[in-house]
Amino acid sequence: MKKRFLMGVSIGFLIFGLCIVAQATTFNYEIEFDGTNWTTIQSDSGSELYVGDEVNVKFSATGSGYWNAAGSDSIWAPIFISDSATRIGDLAWEFSLDSNIVDTGSELAQSCANVHIANYSNPNTPLVFDQLDWSFILTSTTSTTNTLGDIFGGDPITWDPQYNNNPVPEPATMLLFGLGLLGLAGVSRKKQ
Repeated sequence: MKKRFLMGVSIGFLIFGLCIVAQATTFNYEIEFDGTNWTTIQSDSGSELYVGDEVNVKFSATGSGYWNAAGSDSIWAPIFISDSATRIGDLAWEFSLDSNIVDTGSELAQSCANVHIANYSNPNTPLVFDQLDWSFILTSTTSTTNTLGDIFGGDPITWDPQYNNNPVPEPATMLLFGLGLLGLAGVSRKKQ
């Protein structure tokens, strides 16, 4: 009886320990751009990344700013990791304008040394956005330590899309402008 009890307690502790180890952690980075400077709002730099953990990154333009990407533009936005290794993970991204999704995508089993959206080339030309969200879930690594660093690692970002601080014209505004031009053309024609 005592032997069964001790065996049951041991199995219980083993299962409890495995459940604790299996819990994944989510790390968050948030960066804003005002047209001149990148400002880190939130960073989990210094945290240890393990298999199953997720890194979420949010880039946003402040005020009425937005980016305009052409088909040849690329974005490389890395979070550097302390040591050199091969890291494989699942990547997903979402571009938004005024809280509306304008493009999404994903890449399974992306192989990289750092955690990043790797040279994203825009398939939808042109792409206008004021926010980029991407996430990376680590599925395997050749390193025993994967300490997260700062976004861009202090280096300039490779961000080809052009930044604009003028509001994006809304369809209704363009429609009113067009109707106004038609009205002016009609009045001038009527006078002739």
